[in-house]
Amino acid sequence: MNQDEIKEILPSWILHSRKHYLIITDLNGNYLFVNGVFQERFSFISNNFIGLSVLNSIHPEDLEKCATASLECINNPDAVVNLKIRKPDGRNTGEYCETD
Repeated sequence: MNQDEIKEILPSWILHSRKHYLIITDLNGNYLFVNGVFQERFSFISNNFIGLSVLNSIHPEDLEKCATASLECINNPDAVVNLKIRKPDGRNTGEYCETD
């Protein structure tokens, strides 16, 4: 699916949310889509996430949480899966901040 096809099937509220990050990855952990608030907040990592691996934007100790959440999404496609992980803080310090 391309970006326009993805946008067509997603609810407007999440596409344009100023509070909720939305990412879509393939089964290899590469970004297929990110919503605007995610792109803006983490633009210091990349100007374009599409095709990049999530590995460069998640604290290594949180990768297992992400794998578990991914399986939950696959097993319960109509459920909302909330996840709290650490992302780079954007100050080029090598530190991470917690995100919901």
